[in-house]
Amino acid sequence: MGQVADPWDFFAARLKELLRASGLTQKQAAELASRQSAGAGAPPVAITNGQISAWVRRANRPPQAALKQLARVLIRHARRIDERLVSEGGAARTYAKGLLDEQSWPKWLQAAHGPAAPAGLSTIREADPTALGVHRAAAVGPQPGSAAEEHLRGGRLTPYLIREHDRLLRQYLAAAAQGGSSAFAVLLGESTTGKTRALYEALLEQAPDHRLLHPTDAEDLQQLFTDGVVVPGTVLWLNETQRYLQGKAGAVIAKQLIRCLTQVTGVVMVGAMWRTPYFTDLTAQGRTFDPGAIRDLLHAHALVLDVPHTLTPEQCEDLRTQAGEGSAGRGVLEAVEAGIRDGGKVIQHLSGGPELLAAYSNRTLFTPVEHALITAALDLRRLGHNQPLPTQLLAEAADGYLTARIRPSEADWASTALDDLTRGYRGADPGDRNDVRHTLTALTRHVARSGTPPNFEPADYLDQHTRGDRGNQLGPPALWDALISHTTDPGDLRRLAVSAQERGLFKAAVALFRQASLAGEAFAPALLTDLLARRRLDPDHHAADWVALHAALLNPHAVAYLLPALTKAGAQGAAQRLLGRQPAAHAELTDPSGVQGLVLALAGVDAEEAVQQLLARQPAARVELTDLYEVADLLLALEAVGASEAVQHLSARAAAHAVAANPFGLPPLLQALKKVGADKAVQQLAARAATEAELTDPSDSGRLLLALKEVGVEDAARHLSARAAAQADLTVPWGTVSLLLALQEVGAGDAAQQLAARAVAHAGLASVSGVGVLLVGLRKAGQEELLQQLSTQVAAHADLTDLIDVAELLSALKKVGAEKELRQVAGRAAAQGDLANPLGVARLLSALREAQAEEAVHQLLARRPAAYVDLTHPTGVASLLSALAQVGAEEAVQQVLARQPAAYADLTYSSWVARLLSALAGVGAEEAVQQLLARQPATHVLPGGRAEHSRLLSALETVGTKESAARDEQLLMRRAMDAGVGDEDAIPQFGRETDGTTAAPWTWHDLYNDPPVEVDPEAGM
Repeated sequence: MGQVADPWDFFAARLKELLRASGLTQKQAAELASRQSAGAGAPPVAITNGQISAWVRRANRPPQAALKQLARVLIRHARRIDERLVSEGGAARTYAKGLLDEQSWPKWLQAAHGPAAPAGLSTIREADPTALGVHRAAAVGPQPGSAAEEHLRGGRLTPYLIREHDRLLRQYLAAAAQGGSSAFAVLLGESTTGKTRALYEALLEQAPDHRLLHPTDAEDLQQLFTDGVVVPGTVLWLNETQRYLQGKAGAVIAKQLIRCLTQVTGVVMVGAMWRTPYFTDLTAQGRTFDPGAIRDLLHAHALVLDVPHTLTPEQCEDLRTQAGEGSAGRGVLEAVEAGIRDGGKVIQHLSGGPELLAAYSNRTLFTPVEHALITAALDLRRLGHNQPLPTQLLAEAADGYLTARIRPSEADWASTALDDLTRGYRGADPGDRNDVRHTLTALTRHVARSGTPPNFEPADYLDQHTRGDRGNQLGPPALWDALISHTTDPGDLRRLAVSAQERGLFKAAVALFRQASLAGEAFAPALLTDLLARRRLDPDHHAADWVALHAALLNPHAVAYLLPALTKAGAQGAAQRLLGRQPAAHAELTDPSGVQGLVLALAGVDAEEAVQQLLARQPAARVELTDLYEVADLLLALEAVGASEAVQHLSARAAAHAVAANPFGLPPLLQALKKVGADKAVQQLAARAATEAELTDPSDSGRLLLALKEVGVEDAARHLSARAAAQADLTVPWGTVSLLLALQEVGAGDAAQQLAARAVAHAGLASVSGVGVLLVGLRKAGQEELLQQLSTQVAAHADLTDLIDVAELLSALKKVGAEKELRQVAGRAAAQGDLANPLGVARLLSALREAQAEEAVHQLLARRPAAYVDLTHPTGVASLLSALAQVGAEEAVQQVLARQPAAYADLTYSSWVARLLSALAGVGAEEAVQQLLARQPATHVLPGGRAEHSRLLSALETVGTKESAARDEQLLMRRAMDAGVGDEDAIPQFGRETDGTTAAPWTWHDLYNDPPVEVDPEAGM
């Protein structure tokens, strides 16, 4: 029996045979196929010569639409050749079975793709966008014929405006949708700014017939990979991306996604989340919970785009025109107009977000019970419960927000109210509404599996826009009791424990850390140990012993944190018990940062046997090489413990296989290789970097050049210089200057000249931001001719509207001695600059005074800036008052004061308020000072510790009484403690009870007296 051909080999061979039969070159076939639609009404997919070549060579597989177009063209031309042969008296050619049958090709391609996507999955075209999280139009009226209109299931979509991020997103996804390298795009932005809609519209255009995979949670996503259904031709929809990456399995999922992106073609992955706090936390460096693999996924393997939270005036007008030309109805038009009036927040108003926020804040739409449930949900999410909220948790937490007079007596009160809130109306009366415009509800239902109880989530817009106002709310004791009783997710337990600790609720924090440890959360044991030790709450080390027996050992970062924590706590016996469980035998060895930390932690407690046990597992052969900074640190750690064989092995691997395309991590790795004496590896990696490094980021390129010089690889530095000068992205002048100076330092004069000429030619005149930096950089690099050219060009033609940028430009011109150009810019700016920004006017006045441009000062003051500046920004007004006083413009000072800046100042930041108080006192404006104090800034500024409020407290004491300043300090410290951002030394030794009162003395032994029971060391991550 013959061997069955590999389906991919079979497909590629058949495609090559059909190309020969058609008589067309690959270039001709690509051109003709690109004009051929794959089906009725479907736009043609662009096909290139290179793509066809890749398909024939098995480099990747084509998408179905592209294959249909290509096969149709090739089959038609092959038949024409056969018809000509027969008409000339010859015989038609013979072909493999099905070669000229269009129906054969989709089957062959599917076989080549491997496992098929499960039957029954909907395509993007068939999917209900609202089920994907796209907001329906929160307005009444029929819809215009938008691209997505015909695909709606269960609601209308608003008109859609294509913006710059849409164009970049679609361009990025196109290759993956056509069978190229898989792609992962993540959109960042505030709630209801159009992130999810942008993903949906992009997929509808680029991959309408791809099968949709929409996992409900991290577990579901892992199962998709286990089942092998994430295959070419599928879309992995990961909206609310943080839900998949934040939990216990986050690092594992990140590695699965990276593996798919690097090893599988034709998979389109999309996601969206808030930049702050989610993206920031997931990509943070230098924290206890280092998210290495997740950071690598988002920084190195994904396209990350920000979605602006407002529309420009031009975009507002375009959307208004779209809504007016279609049949959007008055509701949509009114929402557009409301968004335009609200500073361009049109997308938010189209979804109804601001209306919902106003209804919640004003208590105009919800009953007291409904309001309590919503508030509980918002506080639970704010404090760290990121998983959907179960009914019992919400009910017990919400009870704390209700008084005895309004608490319901029905047993199912919470279920009834939650059903009403998620349905949008109460009971059986659709007229008794509690939603916004019949569309947007304050809570949404989440049912993970059919037949399971519903969980609930607060509306994103409410969540994001109430965090600031509720940030200093401790929440009632019932909230914390409910969290301790009903939270089960390990990651949520750890986050909530940290929130409790930051607020001084040490008993609650200990309970939550303990539960997190039992649930297998990797870092909770170390955090628990650290808290108890610093507060002397475990004098007999009973907790330390418990921790040593319960800590999960798979995560090397966590073990590396726990060992020194136990030692620092004086719990040497517990540390030995932990070592007795052999963490070196259980720890995962793929993360170089984790291995490095564990090696040093074991060496730090003189656990030489454990170090050798770890080295015997050959971590140098197993760690991933994607993060070059971490590989460099591991090399140095291995060198420090004398593991010469592991150093040699890792050096050789890194030199041969580390990703040399990313210049960001190359310098530390080259330096580490040099330090450990791996000179051959240095030469090999440097040679690869010289040809492979991506050099668009000039700052990274400059650092790489200097590193190459430092490690003595001059040839590679010279080779790299020419490419860096030619390829550098010149958008950011600071980066351009750093590369320019690096080129000078490595002796690449010609490349420096080339880069400088490009930079001057590229310097735009629409904005002078950063031009001053470039001018100074040209002077340092000795590029005098180009310096003069740029100075003349900017002085005569640049847009000088933004006075902050102009002030920096004037300073730079003075620094490089361009006096003539300085006078020219000063005169133009004084006559043309925008007077709305008080900080800009202040900076310009100061720069003009420093440059002794008195005529320009008089010219600027003659335009009466004091009558036009925005008074809401305290720092700007303070700077303006000081600047006006310094130039002797007393009349202008009084003009500012007459407009009552103290009544309009934004009181969000204490340092801003402090500056305004000091400035008002400095110009003798006692009445304005009292007006500002009457607004009680201490009750309005964002919470913070003594360092954040030191300037405000000092200013309050200066302009008021010591007694009032002391009361304000107490208020600020209490608000900071409730918000979890206060000073640790301000928290009582034994912490606080959940009602905010000071806790009586207690220890771990008082709370927990259970005998320690050893657990499976491989439980949890």
